[in-house]
Amino acid sequence: MKKFLLKEDCNWYRANLHCHSVISDGQMTPEELKEAYKKEGYSILAISDHEILADHSDLDDDEFLTLTAVEYSVGEMTPKYPALVPKGKEGDWQYSKTMHFNLFAKDQHNTFQPATDVNCLWGGASNKYAASLKCDNFKREYTIKSINELIKRSNDAGFLVQYNHPYWSLNTRDEYLNLKGLWSLEILNYATELETGVEEASYVYDDMLRSGMMLYCSMGDDNHNPGKSLVQSFGGSTMIGADELKYDKIIKAMEEGNFYCTAGPRIHALYVEDGKVKIDCSEASAVYINEIGRTFRPYIGENITHAEFDLCPENVFFRITVRDKYGRNAHTNAYYIKDLID
Repeated sequence: MKKFLLKEDCNWYRANLHCHSVISDGQMTPEELKEAYKKEGYSILAISDHEILADHSDLDDDEFLTLTAVEYSVGEMTPKYPALVPKGKEGDWQYSKTMHFNLFAKDQHNTFQPATDVNCLWGGASNKYAASLKCDNFKREYTIKSINELIKRSNDAGFLVQYNHPYWSLNTRDEYLNLKGLWSLEILNYATELETGVEEASYVYDDMLRSGMMLYCSMGDDNHNPGKSLVQSFGGSTMIGADELKYDKIIKAMEEGNFYCTAGPRIHALYVEDGKVKIDCSEASAVYINEIGRTFRPYIGENITHAEFDLCPENVFFRITVRDKYGRNAHTNAYYIKDLID
């Protein structure tokens, strides 16, 4: 009997979960972003402007949904390793650590900003959205205690919290392994991958899983569209399975992990049958299973559309990566084997 890990009887919607508009430092209006993403076949867009939470439900139609979202940042004021910072650059933003988080509102019309004081708001009083925002006057600090309080306050206020682009942020494992209450890791940030070449953070995800953390993985473009170019767009998608393109249905699917993320390949089915995990996908050059140990069993070849792997309870969890001939990856979330073997 098949046990589907990605539901078989639902619709699949392509989403960009990280996007900026003219409300903060993006170069396109929300209306222009909708037009560009809808034309490219997306059904969902989270306009996650810096420090300004805005309800864009006026853009919604029967084929397109906006998620109410915001991107938070917490910056290091004094470098932790000053000896490694070039002389004269001790306070320079380019050499200081930061942590960025996307918050996704479970209620589309919730624009209360937790873990925020007025000094955080993008553009301050000059931003037309700032005047109507309410916050809790929490002063953020670059300490694990303060950052975990940010995550807790956000969860308590009805938000899913995603940890963004750890490489660009200069984060180290002693920091990200102590985060609590995360919904997801942004396993690929397309814009910072274009900048750095190393923002495909699958190693960070495995590090978190192997430390005992339980969270999902997602992708986003983080597109700012300089000069209204689309070069930063359409590179990191999250495919969400839901009965309908309705806000509550999409949020439920996100909470339950009924999604995968991709820079190219598509996953058509993921299920457990007869003690094996099986996957059907678009044409791939490799399919990998990653677990708690070094039990690597890659499928490598040409035009692979099906792979299967034995499940061993001692391996604790698994996640699967599908890679196409262009080197683009699709990642599943992690699944815990004890929950899948009778």
